[in-house]
Amino acid sequence: DRAKVALIRQNRPAIRSKLLEQINGGKARYGGIRDRAKLEENFRQNCLPLSLLNGTVPDYNKFLVIRRKLMAQKIKYWFKSLP
Repeated sequence: DRAKVALIRQNRPAIRSKLLEQINGGKARYGGIRDRAKLEENFRQNCLPLSLLNGTVPDYNKFLVIRRKLMAQKIKYWFKSLP
């Protein structure tokens, strides 16, 4: 969606700063998420490492390894929930 495209086009420190402002009552720039708990849940749902919110940004290849693990965990959890 548009919010994700906007995130990708900006540099990471600026994105993090603006997201933290948004969830602390600042101007809504990236969707309607207005509190940290909902933002963290959104990251979990989209298999994004929460460390991105704390300023820990791995290089792209490390990010992909982390994200693949998160995606695998999500798929495993879903698969085990099937009847």
